[in-house]
Amino acid sequence: MTYDVTLIPGDGIGPEITVQTVKILEATGLRFTWDEELAGMAAVEATGTPLPDDLTPDARWDAQYNPGTPVHVTAWAPVLGVIAALVIGATALMATIAFSGQRYFEWQVEESRAISQ
Repeated sequence: MTYDVTLIPGDGIGPEITVQTVKILEATGLRFTWDEELAGMAAVEATGTPLPDDLTPDARWDAQYNPGTPVHVTAWAPVLGVIAALVIGATALMATIAFSGQRYFEWQVEESRAISQ
């Protein structure tokens, strides 16, 4: 079995530790496929940004499963719309349950008074 591993050396002592870590992991006898990516100052020097777009999940997914199609950005509007709908629905449900329970107990009090008189 081969394990796919994304390797991000980073800055400072990161590259030196990463080299030794790779040696240790390869000495275990397991097989790894290393996907080395830039991050931090090395990425800023190479691409102008500390976190290149290649590290975002959307770009990787599209590159692997939708080759040749343009990368689309997932908008937050549908997600926030679903959250708002769930909050409103939950509020309406809880209000209905609370008012129904209140009305039931008020009815019990009225019936108790009617019986006791």
